[in-house]
Amino acid sequence: MSTGHHRVWAWALSLSFMVCAATAAAEPDAATRAAARQLAEDGVMALQNGDAATAAQKLGKAHRALQVPSVALWSARALAKLGSLVEARERYIEATRLPVSGDKAVQEQAKLDAQAESEQLTRRIPSLRVDVAGSSGPGLSVTLDGKELPDLLLGEERPTNPGLHRLIATQGDHRASASVALAEGEHRTVQLDLSAANAPGAPTAAPAVALAPDRSGNLAKTLGWVALAVGGAGLATGGVTGIVALNKKSALDDDQRCQGGKCLYSAESDVSSLRAFRSISTVGFVAGGVLCGAGITLLLTAPGASPAEQSARWSLTVGPAAVGMRGSF
Repeated sequence: MSTGHHRVWAWALSLSFMVCAATAAAEPDAATRAAARQLAEDGVMALQNGDAATAAQKLGKAHRALQVPSVALWSARALAKLGSLVEARERYIEATRLPVSGDKAVQEQAKLDAQAESEQLTRRIPSLRVDVAGSSGPGLSVTLDGKELPDLLLGEERPTNPGLHRLIATQGDHRASASVALAEGEHRTVQLDLSAANAPGAPTAAPAVALAPDRSGNLAKTLGWVALAVGGAGLATGGVTGIVALNKKSALDDDQRCQGGKCLYSAESDVSSLRAFRSISTVGFVAGGVLCGAGITLLLTAPGASPAEQSARWSLTVGPAAVGMRGSF
């Protein structure tokens, strides 16, 4: 949607609020209407200027104060721009169900736009299914980003915003966790294993023996190599997703819908995809670098490491699609 069209809509919003004030019997008082009108206009301008966080906050307040389809529509657009796709879709649906008052032409058009944009947004929303293995009896708790998941949603696909998420399952002394990065439109299943082998203090795990390093430092070396392997995988993921992000950025730069660093609403899906891959790339590089550094430290400081090992110099090389380690002794 062009900037000119946005300004027309902002003007129409203001006009419809003034008409609503004169015709709707169950409206808030005049001061509340005026404040809501100003919040909505400020929110639309913030969205035009690329400040989705401010737009979502102001339009959300305006929507709560003044229940009309046009405000709900713009509130949904701000939430979508912010990456809160699940919340945006619910707001779109709400816009289609609100009663029409005031300028009926403006409000009816807002409901039609909300219906169309809701259908487009639905295809972009990822879903996450969480399965828990090794659980029996009561006391199971599963959280997603710190929020409890209802038992009835376990094993079922759940609409989830794109981005990085953290899952933790607990039951008694048993605990399992996982991190998952969701891209737009992706359907992912994550299994958390709460079997006895994962319980702290379980006889089969032999924690006292496994966690006590022997004289040769075998445990420290093993952990070092594991950290290097996982860190290398993270760096490789960062490199691959970084290439994808660069390609998407190049395509948007050449897209006629994007001019001067700003894109029309029709290109929002591509812009959101670019952001998701950028985030995954950044997380991969940061986590991979930290793990590789920890792995090198463990290998060089492990008890029993030879003088040659302790004096070895390691360097990490990261390319666009490759990760490597170089050592000199």
